[in-house]
Amino acid sequence: MLLTGFQVENFRSIDKSEWIDVEDVTALIGTNESGKTNLLCALWKLNPASKDADINLLTDAPRKLYSQLRASNKDTVFIRTEFLLNDEESQHVSNLRKRPPNEVKKVSVSRMYDGIYLIRFPDEKLPTLKADIFQKFIDEKIKYIQELQLLKSENEEKRDNFSDVFNQLRGLFESSIIDKARIDNASSLLSNLRDEKEPKTSEFTKTLNETESFFKDHSTEIDRPSADELAESRRYIVKNLPTFVYYSNYGNLDSEIYLPHVIENMSRTDLGAKESAKVKTLKVLFDYVKLEPQDILDLGRSDSDDELSDEEIELKSKEKKERSILLQSASTELTAKFRDWWKQGEYRFRFEADGNHFRIWVSDDKRPEDIELEGRSTGLQWFLSFYLTFLVESKDSHKDSILLLDEPGLSLHPLAQKDLSLFFRNLSKTNLILYTTHSPFLVDSNHLDRVKAVFIQDDGTTNVSSNLRANESNPSQTKSIYPVHAALGLSVSEMLFNNCTPVLVEGPSDQIYLSAIKTLLIAFGELTPKKDIIFVPAGGTRGVKPIVSLLTGKNEELPKILLDSDSQGEQMVQALRKDLYKDNPEYVLEVSKIVDMEQAEIEDLIPANVIIKMARYQLRSNNPDVEFEDVYEEGKPILKQLEKFAQDNEIPLEKGWKVDFSRLVKNNLLKTDKNKIDQNDLERWKALFEKISI
Repeated sequence: MLLTGFQVENFRSIDKSEWIDVEDVTALIGTNESGKTNLLCALWKLNPASKDADINLLTDAPRKLYSQLRASNKDTVFIRTEFLLNDEESQHVSNLRKRPPNEVKKVSVSRMYDGIYLIRFPDEKLPTLKADIFQKFIDEKIKYIQELQLLKSENEEKRDNFSDVFNQLRGLFESSIIDKARIDNASSLLSNLRDEKEPKTSEFTKTLNETESFFKDHSTEIDRPSADELAESRRYIVKNLPTFVYYSNYGNLDSEIYLPHVIENMSRTDLGAKESAKVKTLKVLFDYVKLEPQDILDLGRSDSDDELSDEEIELKSKEKKERSILLQSASTELTAKFRDWWKQGEYRFRFEADGNHFRIWVSDDKRPEDIELEGRSTGLQWFLSFYLTFLVESKDSHKDSILLLDEPGLSLHPLAQKDLSLFFRNLSKTNLILYTTHSPFLVDSNHLDRVKAVFIQDDGTTNVSSNLRANESNPSQTKSIYPVHAALGLSVSEMLFNNCTPVLVEGPSDQIYLSAIKTLLIAFGELTPKKDIIFVPAGGTRGVKPIVSLLTGKNEELPKILLDSDSQGEQMVQALRKDLYKDNPEYVLEVSKIVDMEQAEIEDLIPANVIIKMARYQLRSNNPDVEFEDVYEEGKPILKQLEKFAQDNEIPLEKGWKVDFSRLVKNNLLKTDKNKIDQNDLERWKALFEKISI
């Protein structure tokens, strides 16, 4: 089951949030106390991995609803989610609910304060089979039978038999009630007409086959599931819900683990959020080493052997040895698994019980001597604490867990935060990740569509939006998107764009090509812009909408956009003109309209001879007799031809090759004299920049 979105309502500071679309990695940014944590906690309690995440009215219910919910109304929904089932899951549910798999592919799962789940399939269609569908079909066949031309081997008796059976069918379906028995009766009547000796070219055989297929196709709409089957389908969904692992910075392992306090706190129910989070992580730690805190405490004590018999001394020695081996084994296992996660160094861990203390010792290649965990960086402490929580709560079944991280890596060095961001990207291949942050180093500027702004509304409640400027009318909330500005390098954008014309393009290679064209036009005296023109890459079509909201000036003037005319670009053009740019459709420019070529891309603005020349350097075939210019077809998008040439000739295209190639092209293009530029290319460039400058 793949989580695709969720909505929180009636939970802590949240009345009803907007619908939140979920990506592989989703970031929630906002000011302190805006409610980011509340969004994560509501989702966590849909199906928490840990046992200590029960729904608690006292802490989870909005204050204004507490008395009402406490009295009787615990059937209030606080979290709504949507999931996509995989093929196996949708087929299983399809069999239970007697509906096609595509109708049960999407499932809505909600949970109420009483813990009950509500399961709904939004695409499921109730059977609406009507008798007139059958009546119309049979009437058409009766008329057809009466008029069809007989083969030489056929006679009127054959026609009469078919007419008689189809008239009986007509009588069957005069009733408004269509049930499975009626369909089965009709199929039985038709089977009497089957003649294996009948020529395959016979129209009677064709009519019989079409009618049997018609009844078979419609029989599935009558086969309704039983109440038990419907209930079983809902239980199946709940059983297969992915678990949610929640972790906050509050849960970092203490620098010193004093066992008597740990044992006392684990039995308390009145701890605050910070202490509860620490206790939760400690429970995870002790679960990992497969020992209870009391056992570890007993392990560290040194009772006088004078008070023990020889048998008791031998038993105690055996227990200590066994527990020591358990701690050593857990240390070795943690060291091996941790190396696959943390790339900042090769760390080795050692667990030790010493009197009333439980300690974690750490060493690495650069510092081979053991140092207590509290002596290492807070970043390492955070990552180890989070890793243990994830490892234990998900019980090693990492694939199905969804990670909810509250302010991850807050204490990490910026470079380590970048590594953490990369780690999220890799981990998202098996685990969805939602996290809150204030750090620009944890905002992926290439995927701003994954960033959601969390803000406080005028009535004091929390809301969330994919529009990063959704609440900019409230000055105190504009600070929430500073991490995005910083991540984009746009912290000075307000000053910069007052004197510039920003043009949004899909990627960095587009930016390079267009900047080269601009430079040439200015050098040739063909362009004298009143403002500098800056091309801003969006990181693909999906990043266009989020960045549009950031580049829109205070006067609400939308930036120009230039998009490729491939399928994704065309879809985005249509979407923008129907929504954000419905009043300014001319601001959304298409490459195909500039170069007069279907599915054209930015590369088609560049003279083909320059692209072909640079292809000799970057796309070298193992066969010296094969060159790209030999297969190039004029009038067709050149980028797709380059990619096909590489594929056909087994030329590897590394990630980011288009950017490297665009730099080669730019350097060569800027050396070109005006008289060597084709006049058609020059006119296209001028036409494009005229549209941009309007």
